[in-house]
Amino acid sequence: MTSPDISLQQSPYVVALERIAARDRQIAELSALRATEVHDAWQLLLAEAPRDQSTAGPQWSPARVAEVEFFTEIAMLTRRTEYRARTLADTAIALVSKLPASFAVLAAGGMSEEHAAVIATHSEGLEGDALEKYDARMARLA
Repeated sequence: MTSPDISLQQSPYVVALERIAARDRQIAELSALRATEVHDAWQLLLAEAPRDQSTAGPQWSPARVAEVEFFTEIAMLTRRTEYRARTLADTAIALVSKLPASFAVLAAGGMSEEHAAVIATHSEGLEGDALEKYDARMARLA
């Protein structure tokens, strides 16, 4: 009886790690789909131009009403805190609307949702050529 060649078989531990990595790629792909849906929902709400219905105090702008309504709804529907819902939505909107290269990497499963959130956060305040270069560099390095 010969013993199996260990070098030809992967250890169960390595197989388990590979399954974790594969699942993470799937999660990233789903995160990109959700980002598109969050962005689209935000655009639909803005198009409705919600108005402040309160009867007392200073009136909120349609943009402020939309923000409060959107982040509250996302928080409730996804069972997140409003802070986490805002982070999710801000990341999604930034990726879809101004970080196309980073979004493409996320959609392909090449970076985690957390990595994409960091890229989106650090893109705040960048515009034009600086934003394009930043996005391209972050996508390459992901």
